[in-house]
Amino acid sequence: MILQANYEQIPLTDYAESASLDYSMYVVLDRALPFVGDCLKPVKSVPLNCP
Repeated sequence: MILQANYEQIPLTDYAESASLDYSMYVVLDRALPFVGDCLKPVKSVPLNCP
């Protein structure tokens, strides 16, 4: 059985830029910002002064 894959070739610099941007957005949105419901940061679980 022969499998054919359709790969798109892109320059390494374009891939690295896209991958680093995706990862940095993940870090900012999912790890650095506190959750509004309980005012805790997901990484440290330290209570913040939320009203």
